[in-house]
Amino acid sequence: MAKTKISQYDATAANNTDIDSISIAEGMAPSNVNNAIRELMAHLKDMDAGTQALTSPQLSSVDINGGSIDGAVIGANSAAAITGTTITGTSLVIGSANINENDFESIDGITAGTVAASKAVIVDANKDVTGFRNVTLTGELDAATLDVSGDIDVDGTSNLDAIDVDGAANFAADVTFADGADIITASAGTSNFRAGVNAGNSIASGGNYNTVVGDEAGTAITTGDNNTLIGYVAGDAISTSSANTAVGSFAMTSMTDGSDNVAVGTSALDVDTKGSYSVAVGRNALGSQNFTSATDTYNTAVGHNAGL
Repeated sequence: MAKTKISQYDATAANNTDIDSISIAEGMAPSNVNNAIRELMAHLKDMDAGTQALTSPQLSSVDINGGSIDGAVIGANSAAAITGTTITGTSLVIGSANINENDFESIDGITAGTVAASKAVIVDANKDVTGFRNVTLTGELDAATLDVSGDIDVDGTSNLDAIDVDGAANFAADVTFADGADIITASAGTSNFRAGVNAGNSIASGGNYNTVVGDEAGTAITTGDNNTLIGYVAGDAISTSSANTAVGSFAMTSMTDGSDNVAVGTSALDVDTKGSYSVAVGRNALGSQNFTSATDTYNTAVGHNAGL
């Protein structure tokens, strides 16, 4: 078979007996030497021009300044594209960046917006990411909002400009308010202070300047004003009355409509419902007094069981 191109040449020298049908075998005509060399040069030029392909070329290094690979222009103003199924190597060097197999594996098969083990993280179209487990920060977390569905554990000092607690708060240590800070409890009225389970929890618009401290203290107040009720269930029946002062458990606990009364001591003035202008100081003081209609009594009793 005539060897019409370089890819048909044989690696075994003895098998190469012609160049494009020009005999170079033993005993050839002398003129064949010139003709064979000319044909060989033509084959080399075909390879140089790219009209004849090499079967499996092996190059230790190559510098491509122009031409094309699979139609991709090399060395011109347009970007080059390489098509194929597999490019094999140990790393890819672009400028000073050396990207190895592990680097490529970290971006292989990732889903935008989803965290996967040992993979790079890319946000989705909304700039969201889900699936993080533990994230450690050495600097500052700066966010417009923060939504934590589980527990939050802060070892250091938390500096909160404002805090809105919808549920219960449990403090395991002292709570210190800075100099000049105010303790303000919310109510529908104006300038009311409430502390204790259900204390003053019924205060409505128009119920102003009341101080209620203790479980159930002043729990029935709606539009009453200027009442001071301190102690368990102290003044817990007062609704629209004003200017009553009760200090002590069960003090003034039955009062509904009376005003301007003072009861200091456990169960002081605890039965009266509608009397006004009474002063009871001491346990059970005025404990028997009970006016069932509005009455200005002006009674004063001081001492244990005084006025019984």
